[in-house]
Amino acid sequence: MAMKIRRNHDAGKAIDTAFFMSANFNEDEIIAQLRSRFDNVYDAMRLYFDFKEKHRDYVWPKEVPPFVYTSLEAGARNFLVNYLCMNLNFVTCTHDDVLALLRNRDLMMRQFLEVTFPKATNTVIDKLMRRSGTGLVSTMVQDLPYDPEIKMHIALMLNDFTHYHNVLLETYQTVYAWVDTLHTTPEAQAVFDTIIEQIKDPLYGTVERFKNIFKLPDTVTSFPFYFVLLNPFILHYNVSSPLCFGLGVRFKDGIENQYHMKHVTLKSYHKVMGYELRFNILNMFGEYKVLCAGDIAHYLQMQNSAVYVHINELLLNDIITNADPDNMARKGQKKYFKANPEYFKVINEDMREVCNKLISVNHKGVDRYDKPKPPRKGQSND
Repeated sequence: MAMKIRRNHDAGKAIDTAFFMSANFNEDEIIAQLRSRFDNVYDAMRLYFDFKEKHRDYVWPKEVPPFVYTSLEAGARNFLVNYLCMNLNFVTCTHDDVLALLRNRDLMMRQFLEVTFPKATNTVIDKLMRRSGTGLVSTMVQDLPYDPEIKMHIALMLNDFTHYHNVLLETYQTVYAWVDTLHTTPEAQAVFDTIIEQIKDPLYGTVERFKNIFKLPDTVTSFPFYFVLLNPFILHYNVSSPLCFGLGVRFKDGIENQYHMKHVTLKSYHKVMGYELRFNILNMFGEYKVLCAGDIAHYLQMQNSAVYVHINELLLNDIITNADPDNMARKGQKKYFKANPEYFKVINEDMREVCNKLISVNHKGVDRYDKPKPPRKGQSND
């Protein structure tokens, strides 16, 4: 029986819009992250660069960056994408659903505060929501590990969120109109056809690979999808909505990376885990074995939306995995996670190798001062 492709067009357009808005301000960071995991990134991103060139004369508002700031080192990832992922059902959502969510100013502000200040109590969040903590805002923003310009805009935004929110909504609708047109072009249709062919390829076994990577139950034989154009490497599985995958035309690269742990290195581990909260979350998995997002929020006294962002990041990098596959596709069920032993087998071997080299060097008593010094310019060792 041929595999039936269930696809949500509006979800793909929404993610493309949010991605492009972020990429405009964070292109170097995003490209660097992709190049650390994939080959031939610039060639694969041709459609993105062509799209960017077509709209190069657009004057981007200065109010947008706080909503889309991305920095792996600072632990910040595109809030706009996360906001959509935290609140949308990607299986059924329409463009009107997306706009209704974006227009919900109070929800957006609260979740922005929860994600940006994950250790803030509900009392503090409520105070910031009432705009009654101007001095508090300044202090909290200064403690963020972000670029100074972003911190300045976050402080300004929190003191005039209505204005910043209105500008974000107007900008989103402008960019969405461009994306909507892009999705109707012959070039876009060719990309979508290629994605569908890859999904259906019986020799590759996409469904089985997805089930293996994401620990899905055997009863799952197909999934709903949304397709994106501007990030060809996207392989997105949303932890908060019913089972749905977001795919770019090179999603197989993401599958192969995860399937064979090709992307796991000590360097990538330290980049992801260099954020204290993620280290604390990982320690919890070591102690309690299996946890849901609510458990983590309770034990670490964090907001649920802040926990969601870090869980997604740990899932994306295969550091944790789904612990209860039988409940994965059931609407309304809590989703439980656990540390991924396959990931830590790779990290353990790499760390062991590095440590053995350092121990061996120390044991042998090698001293660089015992070695002949290199000749200085104009001199020889003779």
